[in-house]
Amino acid sequence: MMNKNNWKKKLLIVSIISFIIVIFIRLITPQESVVEKTTFINTNRDNEKTTFSQIYFVGQSIKTPKKISSLGVQFSSTTVDDIKDNLIQKYQLKRHPSLNTLWTGESYSLSYNNINDEYTFSKKSYIKPNLVTDVNKAIKSAETFISEVFPNIETKTLSKNIRYLHGEIEMHLGERNEANAVEIPFTYSINSIPVFIDHKPAPLFSVIVNAEYEVQKIVFQSDLLAVFPTDNSLSTISIEKAIENINNEQAVIINSYSDDGALYSIKDIKSGDLEKVSFEYRVDTKEAIGYPFYRFSGELVNNEGKTIQAEIITPAVKISE
Repeated sequence: MMNKNNWKKKLLIVSIISFIIVIFIRLITPQESVVEKTTFINTNRDNEKTTFSQIYFVGQSIKTPKKISSLGVQFSSTTVDDIKDNLIQKYQLKRHPSLNTLWTGESYSLSYNNINDEYTFSKKSYIKPNLVTDVNKAIKSAETFISEVFPNIETKTLSKNIRYLHGEIEMHLGERNEANAVEIPFTYSINSIPVFIDHKPAPLFSVIVNAEYEVQKIVFQSDLLAVFPTDNSLSTISIEKAIENINNEQAVIINSYSDDGALYSIKDIKSGDLEKVSFEYRVDTKEAIGYPFYRFSGELVNNEGKTIQAEIITPAVKISE
């Protein structure tokens, strides 16, 4: 009888210990989540949806993590109005008498584009033809400017996306050895993964540095945020599954243009070959959440037979049905 009672006690102790271990493992293991399906996934900035068919990926695949955290989002204590007011004061800018989104001074100007929701601060002088010989020095100049103007905003340089420019009045894309200016993008970054805002194709900051290693121009968005990883673990999906989702209208065209400069409809896409893909976070500012997306680029054909160059984003993680 005693042995039987001892056996029951041991079994009870083992059960309790096992239960505690299970609870502990659950507590220290990030809980897998599924992103809720919202209009953010298939409705663009103009509140329009695109129908897709016969979309294929013909490029080289990329490696992505199997698990990844979602992002929490908070608005920064520094507002875009703070930045605007500081620039106006520091560079003695005055509001244009007939344009309330333009401020000018002796050497600099500041303007606001309400369509793209972004500001442009630039020197009035033209870029000199001298060549940029030290790109690292140009990056350092841009980083210093960013840290001074946006002291509480943490960003990373997107070194792979640096663009080389040449020209004086009009700037054109060129090769590194002919550049008299470089355009250096900055954005939020989590674990070396860039973070973009809503459906905007551009990074948070784009800084043009001239051959004198001065900031010639900066374009900055108004969404000044603090982003951070959460404990919610998300499972990523394959590129093949992402393409399937695009063909099922779970995607948004964030950028499009035609080689002839005409504006063609992107409402109904009949076919397309996507040649490049990247992996990035996207912040849905309305829902205050961020999660990974695939960003594809390539050539699309609309229902009128017009060819369009475009960028498409679609979630890189599982979405609720």
